[in-house]
Amino acid sequence: MQSFALNHERLACLYALLGKFENAVAEETKARVLSGGEPEDVIAGMNRVRQAAVSGGARGYWSAELKLSEEPRQPPKGYSLPYRRAMVYAHLGKADEALANLQRAYHDRETQMTELAVEPSFDALRDGPRFIQLEQRIGLATGTVVH
Repeated sequence: MQSFALNHERLACLYALLGKFENAVAEETKARVLSGGEPEDVIAGMNRVRQAAVSGGARGYWSAELKLSEEPRQPPKGYSLPYRRAMVYAHLGKADEALANLQRAYHDRETQMTELAVEPSFDALRDGPRFIQLEQRIGLATGTVVH
């Protein structure tokens, strides 16, 4: 079932990028339940995200996502890993926090780092020297790995 959860999680990210927060919440709810979350806990958490999006738009949505990622009873674990947190921080315009989490994700060898060059969440960071340096270390920017 984990693979189906991933499909819902990715669709939730797409909806959020498009500003379709109601759809994003619905898909993320499915992903979290399929990943083992207690339905009552998931629904309560996602209702907070929904309300934050209604009252605060994109900033409210991403702020609520960040808070939710810090709650221990909100699986899947992937939502609280550094790569995912970097995505959220990037959407909140917090470049330093986003880059620090990307550095951690690189250090931890998170699989999602392979998506760094194409993840739209990081578009605002792409031209920055720290982001370019990270891409070079991974081997994405120049085609070579820098040690």
